[in-house]
Amino acid sequence: MITVRVTDHGVAAVLARASRIAANPEPVLRAMGTTLKSITEGTFNSAGASYRPIPWPAKRDGTPSNLQASTTLAKSFFLRLMGRTATVGSPTKYAAIHQFGGTIRPKDAKALRLQSGGRWWTVQKVTIPARPFLPIVGTSGQLTEAASRLISRAGERMLARLLERGA
Repeated sequence: MITVRVTDHGVAAVLARASRIAANPEPVLRAMGTTLKSITEGTFNSAGASYRPIPWPAKRDGTPSNLQASTTLAKSFFLRLMGRTATVGSPTKYAAIHQFGGTIRPKDAKALRLQSGGRWWTVQKVTIPARPFLPIVGTSGQLTEAASRLISRAGERMLARLLERGA
């Protein structure tokens, strides 16, 4: 076994800055979280479609789906930093059904009353196909390859800036 002790002051200074950065990861988390939020917002248009984990099914009439009837969902995303965690989320009630798909059934009434194409419909249930807007594959938490690259680069750029500044 061999042990070497490095006493180079330049290396020691970089290690000290890196230690301070590790103690306060907020700037790096903010850069990465902001990038995830931006990618997510972008998936609602054709330019960001490549970040979706799967293509969205077309509407019943065959036109491309964009989930933009009111733009509420696309504009609802927030970034929250807490400790060593960055969270991107949406307060809208229907975000999860669009991300994962599923079946909606009435809670108290005997049927659902919906409007589509200017016409009212009464149905027992509605099946919504998954239209994932978060660049995450299924429920695994794994980012799409393209999103992972962008988010990693954002974190690396911020780390480099912090090291240069002597954070």
